[in-house]
Amino acid sequence: MNDPATDDTSYLGLVRRILSGGEPREARNGATFSVFAPDPLRFDLSAGQLPMLTTKKVSFKNVFYELVWFLQGRTDVRWLHEKGVHIWDGNAVTHGSPNLGPIYGKQFRASGPKEIDQIARCLASIRANPYGRRHVVSLWNPSELDEMALPPCHGLVIQFFVRTNGMLDLHMYQRSADVMIGLPYNITSYSLLLLMMAHCTELRPGHLTMSLGDAHIYAVHAPTANVQVERVPNPFPQIRIKDGVRRDDPSTFEIEDFVLADYAHHGTLTYTFVV
Repeated sequence: MNDPATDDTSYLGLVRRILSGGEPREARNGATFSVFAPDPLRFDLSAGQLPMLTTKKVSFKNVFYELVWFLQGRTDVRWLHEKGVHIWDGNAVTHGSPNLGPIYGKQFRASGPKEIDQIARCLASIRANPYGRRHVVSLWNPSELDEMALPPCHGLVIQFFVRTNGMLDLHMYQRSADVMIGLPYNITSYSLLLLMMAHCTELRPGHLTMSLGDAHIYAVHAPTANVQVERVPNPFPQIRIKDGVRRDDPSTFEIEDFVLADYAHHGTLTYTFVV
């Protein structure tokens, strides 16, 4: 298995593989170049790094508020608008409502007819039986897929693993990865989730592993992707939780709880958003 990354290198390798050998396909929302089940992406958070791409700018604010939106069980984009985040607006327009149905937030905190709080259950499992094999959250709920504005692309299986050295690892399976727009957000979002869950369980963040199903680049993104892969990556930025911050549930974090430093990124690249 590939070594855990501390910069954009493994991500850029995936982009190059798709650009050079991806299968041309006509998908639901446009032409893509796709590969299936590429080598997992692995990232190392153990020295305080936050995996956030440097070959283009990624908005920490957008990633943070989207993740907290999920973790608070929210599904209405109007809360995101209050935070100045508009990344779900296209789905709201297509869905015909600012409430996107039982998407990620609903599945995290009130899944299925019994409204199971999967985050609370997972936290309790890690605390009570750290070396157990059931620290699992699954956002793929077949009984509610038809009511969703978008079925979950990521988080179909999220599994945590507590090492005997006190580190917490996370492995996530993603069925569909929009490599140029969505995947950079997913990398940082699941890294931040790992950091939050480790803090809430008094563990230290270790490795994030992301297994992808259909990893694709939209044909309209390919010219800009060719520009991005020529950029030389910088080390990932550093992140820490401020001294004195105590959180028992990741949904209670505030953006001011974090200090992000040394984010040296290249200039912004514009990729057309595809809904």
